[in-house]
Amino acid sequence: MALIKHAQSDALVRDAIVLDLAQLGRQAEELIAHAEARAARVIADAQRERDRLLSDARETGRAQGHAEGHAKGLEEGRAQGLEEARASHNQALTELANNWAAALARFERDRDDLLLHARTDALALALEMGRRITGRIVETDPGVVAAQLERVLALVANPTRLALRVHPDDLARAESELPALKARFGAATHAELVADPAVTRGSCVARSARGEIDASIETQLDRIAEALLPVAGVEPSAAASALADNAIEPPPEPPPEPPPEPPAESPPESPPPSPDARGPDEDPRS
Repeated sequence: MALIKHAQSDALVRDAIVLDLAQLGRQAEELIAHAEARAARVIADAQRERDRLLSDARETGRAQGHAEGHAKGLEEGRAQGLEEARASHNQALTELANNWAAALARFERDRDDLLLHARTDALALALEMGRRITGRIVETDPGVVAAQLERVLALVANPTRLALRVHPDDLARAESELPALKARFGAATHAELVADPAVTRGSCVARSARGEIDASIETQLDRIAEALLPVAGVEPSAAASALADNAIEPPPEPPPEPPPEPPAESPPESPPPSPDARGPDEDPRS
């Protein structure tokens, strides 16, 4: 085995130390450079990440703000549109209700007019038929005249002079019925018949010095018409009661005048000569 001398060993040690220090310096520089490069990369990466995060945050904020603004605007627009639609709908409903109310009022007025005209026409037709039927009944039933006289005389409460006006064609029938009616109604003792062409057949109008009782058929039909179609301001019940109010008895009169004294009786006429009585100059054979 070879042996190293002491002098050689010292030189080798010095050279090794120098060599080791130089290498360490280079290694340190390399490490520093590597660390700096790595740090630069880390910083660059961090910068890029920061920029990316900031960019994403800006985009997110912008998108979120846009979405929130859009949603807010949409909600406000929807609320405004709903309010405008509600107001327009309410206005349309109000106009429709007013139009319906006006149309209903016109319909009710037209209906009332139609009903009134129809009722008036029907009543006019019924009255005309009543007049004609009554006229025919009067012509065929003589009892109508007696019934009218009885109705008039029944309304006279106190004895009075009455002029019972009847149609000339009813005079004969009335004259035949009046005596029996006078016997029934004491207040009609001084009633007398008067032929009046102005009185319709089957009618009777009683007149006195202080009143009149109109029992003519025309007047009765007119009262029926007034009861069915009362004039303005008169209730139907009041118009109907007018039928009885118009047929009240005349007001009380002073006591009747005493009946006229019967004419003085004339002396009885001498009886005609007997067939056997002859004058002195008459021939018995003649």
